[in-house]
This record gives sequence, structure tokens and C-alpha cells, in this order.
Amino acid sequence: MRRRTHARWTLMLLAAVTVAGAAAACGDPLRPYPQFTINPRTVSVARGASTPVKIVLSGPNKEESWTVESGNASIATVAQTETGATVTGVGAGSTRLYVVVNTEGFGTVRDSATVNVQ
Repeated sequence: MRRRTHARWTLMLLAAVTVAGAAAACGDPLRPYPQFTINPRTVSVARGASTPVKIVLSGPNKEESWTVESGNASIATVAQTETGATVTGVGAGSTRLYVVVNTEGFGTVRDSATVNVQ
């Protein structure tokens, strides 16, 4: 019984040392996944009309640069502004407004809102 307890403690100590060594070898820790606030999350706009969408990147990644793009430019176009985006209806249908951030550790991250054009 003593040998089992000794072996168990040895394995636990070895596992702790391995985890600590791996954490130290990683260098810079990953920043948390980017968080977005897109308001509103569903936009309804008439063909030929425009409406603003507020976009805020928050958390530790709030200083990252970001862009906006339309899922289908024949339905709606999007233009980046200082506070978010302007959505303009082009043709009837539904598409997405995408917010795109290139981050270290996560690569390209996207979030989106629904755009409905009447």
C-alpha cells in the first residue's frame, strides 16, 4: 500500500512539473477571444436608404483594428465609420454585416448582424 501511495504522489508531482514547464515555455499568454457589441443585431432598411450600426470592440482586445464587410453587396453595402458602420440597402433580401478582426493567437475573428432589405 505504501508503494502505491508513493507512486501516486510521484506521478502527481511529475504532472505538476510538466504543466508548469509547458506554461513557462509558452511565453506570452493568449489574449481572450475578442468581444463585440453590435447594436442593433438585426437591421431593417429600405432599398436606397441607409442606417447606422454601432460597433464596439471590448475587453483586452479593444485596441485591435477592425473592418466591416457585407455578406452580399447586391443586397446591402456597408461602410465603416468611426462608431461602427453605415448599412445601405441595395436590393430586396437578407444578408449579414460582418465585423472582422485579425488577432494574434486566434487569427481572423468575425462577428455579424442580420441585414434585411425591403
